[in-house]
Amino acid sequence: MISIVGCGWLGQHLAKRLLRQEDLVLGSTTRKEQLDLLNSLGVKSSILTVSESGDVSVDSDDIFLSPTLIITLPFRRWFKDPMVYFKQIKALVEYYSDLNTSKKWIIFTSSTSIYSMTNKIVKEDDAINLVSDRQHVLYDVEQYLLSLPNVDATVLRCAGLYGYDRRIAHFLSGKVVSGRDACVNLIHIDDVVGIVDLVLNQCIKNHIINCVTNHHPTKEELYSFHSKKDGLNAPVFQDDGSQAKYKIVSNDRLVNELQYSFQYTNLFSDYA
Repeated sequence: MISIVGCGWLGQHLAKRLLRQEDLVLGSTTRKEQLDLLNSLGVKSSILTVSESGDVSVDSDDIFLSPTLIITLPFRRWFKDPMVYFKQIKALVEYYSDLNTSKKWIIFTSSTSIYSMTNKIVKEDDAINLVSDRQHVLYDVEQYLLSLPNVDATVLRCAGLYGYDRRIAHFLSGKVVSGRDACVNLIHIDDVVGIVDLVLNQCIKNHIINCVTNHHPTKEELYSFHSKKDGLNAPVFQDDGSQAKYKIVSNDRLVNELQYSFQYTNLFSDYA
């Protein structure tokens, strides 16, 4: 039995993979209109909301009775106070721990946005220069989860997601964009699902793992290519004459230590 808190785009793709493997999957959504969709997939679903003050409301506690809880709750950009996100994650974990007294494992989908633009390769064990409030909060969430007593945790730092209806060409088409020479960090949704499957099957606990394709073209190269291929207006790139700030997120741990084999390795290739 596996529970997914936040069955949005990522959560639904993950649920489909787990269901094909005949796992019992419980999932949550904040919208009633999503219940029928989740139920039609075979997900035992419930309505779950967490207020900005950290109050949890759920119509069934069953989702918190799984030994494995996958949290894909997004870090909303419209939060005026980024600390709201920490309160929400902490509230979910406390609710889970209060209801479930057996051995617990939390898999948390974090973000490579935790890394600053260092103009170099960044790895999981690097000290991070936390500049923005969002970086601080995301880092605090990760450290909170990894330090929980009697709870195992796995942190997946995901790069930008693409695939299926989320096409690269649409990300920046027609927009005015800076940093034309900045390197891009992306990953196909199927590879994120594959990585979660690897983590579950190999019981990879108490690790931080970068989830990113080992292909980092510049913004101008990638988005101009896909805009042309899909018949859309290319982004307009501003050039102020200064060097673009960037980071290249390493997937060495995932590929070399954990032996994950990517399905999508070239961001210029066609994809599902």
